[in-house]
Amino acid sequence: MPVYTRACLLLICAVLSGCAGFQPRIGMSVSQYKSECRATNWTNAKLVRAEGDVEVYYCDNVYIYSYFKNGRLVRVDQGRLPKQEIELNINKQKE
Repeated sequence: MPVYTRACLLLICAVLSGCAGFQPRIGMSVSQYKSECRATNWTNAKLVRAEGDVEVYYCDNVYIYSYFKNGRLVRVDQGRLPKQEIELNINKQKE
């Protein structure tokens, strides 16, 4: 295989592996979330809501809302929920 073809294949593989996307993981810290959002999407995570010990962030270009309680990710959702439902769901997961 010519060197040029091999180099092109390596470049394509590198680009595709970098496009895997940001995958929030339950239990990750807010700082890990922000760091991975910035590394994957070249943008900063945005704080959408903060109330008590619950903070809700989203990472641009992903539009998946991430719910943190006491600095740890406890829920990932496609959209925002009413305040009462957020608290109910987080308390249910804790039990």
